[in-house]
This record gives sequence, C-alpha cells and structure tokens, in this order.
Amino acid sequence: TEGVTVDQNGHIVLRNKVGSSNPTDLGAETAIKVVIDLVSSLIPKDAISVKVAVGGSGMKTGGLEQPLKERLSAIESVEKVVVLTDVLTAFYSAYDGVGSILIIGTGCVGYVSNGTEGTFIGGGGHFFDRLFSGFDLGREVVNAVLEAEDGRGDKTLLADLFVAKVGVSARAHIK
Repeated sequence: TEGVTVDQNGHIVLRNKVGSSNPTDLGAETAIKVVIDLVSSLIPKDAISVKVAVGGSGMKTGGLEQPLKERLSAIESVEKVVVLTDVLTAFYSAYDGVGSILIIGTGCVGYVSNGTEGTFIGGGGHFFDRLFSGFDLGREVVNAVLEAEDGRGDKTLLADLFVAKVGVSARAHIK
C-alpha cells in the first residue's frame, strides 16, 4: 500500500509505502489501522486543511468505508475523506467519466461508464468470481492436473510442468 501527499500544485511532497491493507487478507480492523497509520504519516506537521482519498481492494466491500471516514475525519487538519474501491480509483485516475477499466490480480473486477451511468463487472471476490483472475487461473490449473491424474481428463504438458515446479502431484500438493 502506497500513499502520497501532493500540494495544491500537484507536486508530491511526501511518499510512504507500507504492507498490505486488504481487509480480505488482514481483517477489517487491521486493514483500517494500516490505512490510518499510513495517512497519519503523510500529513505534514504544519498542515491546515487536508483532503484524504483512500482507494484500494476491499475498501467498500470489506466494510471499511464508514469506519475509515469516521476515524480519518477525526485526525486534526483533515477536512474531507473519500473512500473508493481499487477499480474506481483506477478509473477516475484515467478517465473523466467515459471509459472502461479492468483490474486482473488475485481477483478480477471491471467498471464501465458512459458518463452518466456506471456498471461493475465481477468484483465479488477471488473465491467466487471466475473472470480469469490469478486465483481463477491457478484453480483451473490445479483442476486440470487433478483430472489428468485421476483419469477424468487428458494428460497434458501442464501436469508435467506442475509436478516439475511443485515437486509432487497435484493431489499430494493439496494435502
């Protein structure tokens, strides 16, 4: 998780990088603490009026939006707080309202807007969405290798590559 402070001219004056702030990995309370500590480290001591924008994976779906707004607003000199998802942060960084964006990582989420209305695609979490995310791709590899090992599927080069990389069969790897 990386944060920056910019002045009124858009120049970066402070930058800090910390560990993950994904509530799916850390839990909501730990994720909130990571974000609050990061934002606190980025507020100049002489700041009078600070606007904070937080964007990241799970910020809305992980239940962080309201607690983050409340706790960040309580910091001296913080005037306004906006909490966005990772896909909306990326979208608004690239477009003025019309366009589309797709984030493919552990999970997968997209957003499309015609300038008036926006639509999310996916974003239900890496355990549920099957949109060619890294998690989905890994699951499909393991399933294909398992099917080859137990005779439900054809043996392909993928099974040999899996065993060469992991060192054991897919079934042994799962255990």
